[in-house]
Amino acid sequence: MNKKLDGAFEIQISRHGRWRMAQRNISLQSIKVTILYGRCLRSGSELLYRLDHRWIRELLAQGIDLQLYEGIIVVVTSTDLVVTVYRNHTPRRVRQ
Repeated sequence: MNKKLDGAFEIQISRHGRWRMAQRNISLQSIKVTILYGRCLRSGSELLYRLDHRWIRELLAQGIDLQLYEGIIVVVTSTDLVVTVYRNHTPRRVRQ
């Protein structure tokens, strides 16, 4: 994903992804913040961007407060399409 530091980047979201955003009350801003600042894990051919408690603490030490977005996970395909988003407050249980 081509991320710009000012947070201005295009995000393509699948129909399923939009449905899950609405269902789980996760905003487009939350998705952008998670992709821009979150840790990136590979799961098969997909990328998972996540903001877990430990990473948020590290960012907070650098003066970046993202506590509002804790637990958000964004699943992105190899073609940069957001396929789903969810919250997971138990990091060891992230599906990979």
